[in-house]
Amino acid sequence: ATNIISIVRPMIAIARTMNNKYVARWMKKHHFRGPVTIISKNHGMTADILRQWERDGAAMTILMDQHFSKGMPLQFLGRSAKTITSAARLAIRTGRRIVVGSFVRTGPYRYSLVGGAPVVFAKNTPLAEAAQLLNDRLSDAIRKYPRQYLWIHRRWR
Repeated sequence: ATNIISIVRPMIAIARTMNNKYVARWMKKHHFRGPVTIISKNHGMTADILRQWERDGAAMTILMDQHFSKGMPLQFLGRSAKTITSAARLAIRTGRRIVVGSFVRTGPYRYSLVGGAPVVFAKNTPLAEAAQLLNDRLSDAIRKYPRQYLWIHRRWR
């Protein structure tokens, strides 16, 4: 997804960095096609990153279905799971629209971007309510395309 979107606009992605520095270097050099800034999920956002996001008009991607030991226990696919709240916090603080989207395989090397209507949270939206809505949107997409959900990490521990 980041490859496709980064062709048309700069991307900022919050993700786990690769443990192997050689793999990380290769990914940075060969994997992405356009301008992509990777932020380690362990270090979080800084004021500089937020300024870059605003200045560049970048799209931001956050993988919401990863286990996060410090996360908030919310419902995900009918079970309690520790959930990152970064996307909800960012949307509440900035007032920016947020879209929960997925890429769905439509054929060999062919994908479509699917997502719901953008959500805008008021500044006084409770964090748990906002994060749960995003989890529900992701759950809906997974239920709609269950064979497309690649789950390779231990989401429920």
